[in-house]
Amino acid sequence: MRKPTGRTKQYLEKQGAIFKVVERYNQYSRRFHDAFGADGIYIMGTKCVATQCTSDSNRSSRVAKSLTNPEVQAWLRVPYHGFEVWTWGKKGARGKRKLWTAHVTHFGLNDKEEVIVVG
Repeated sequence: MRKPTGRTKQYLEKQGAIFKVVERYNQYSRRFHDAFGADGIYIMGTKCVATQCTSDSNRSSRVAKSLTNPEVQAWLRVPYHGFEVWTWGKKGARGKRKLWTAHVTHFGLNDKEEVIVVG
């Protein structure tokens, strides 16, 4: 089974993006550590976007965590930078084959430079 970060990487690379995984695993603490609150960073055109990837069931907690993360705020202050939470879940009509589907939540800064959901 592929993890959400791998699904996001595969999807974006098919779209022509350059995607790099930026989280790392610390074997001593047995925890993953993100860079700027993100699991991966991709470049498409003139935009550089940091992504947090998870399952659909964890969407609300990841969005809430990203809204209060000072690293996400610092990332969004840089011109042409974006931040997104990608969640993956199996979706489909009843009785039909279920397919992995992405739900993307975009973030931005408001006038007070606070992180907000923009789409």
